[in-house]
Amino acid sequence: MNGSPDVSTARLRQQGYSEALRLAGVPVDEELMLHVNYRDFHDDEALDRLLHLDSPPTAVFAANNFLAVGIIRTLRRRGLRVPDDISVVCFDDLGLASELDPFLTVAAQPAYQFGALGVQLLVERIAAGPDAERRTVILPSELIVRSSAKALVR
Repeated sequence: MNGSPDVSTARLRQQGYSEALRLAGVPVDEELMLHVNYRDFHDDEALDRLLHLDSPPTAVFAANNFLAVGIIRTLRRRGLRVPDDISVVCFDDLGLASELDPFLTVAAQPAYQFGALGVQLLVERIAAGPDAERRTVILPSELIVRSSAKALVR
């Protein structure tokens, strides 16, 4: 589940998702990639489409924590248990995630480092003036496995 492709972070997260699947030798299935409202997940129909596929997924990856919380709520309304029936994993950690049951498995971003580096780069650009060099900085995320995901037996 991802946000609109019109949003740059949604596009980048989808590219990362697709690349991770390719690196793992897993085919990318466009039918499994759904675009919903990033901030306010109320699209039960999108989740129902996934759950009613001939081979429904064993896990849902939410592109942000707002989606993950909405997905868990919807799964509960459907009588499904996380992670017993389906795992939920999301990108970005959430302070409130510690109050959720199950506690969310996340790909955590270094939020403080993002902010500090963003301010540093802004100050450098202002000091350098209109001809300032543009830089792209990619900070790594960290996978934190918690109780919203279970291991599959192969």
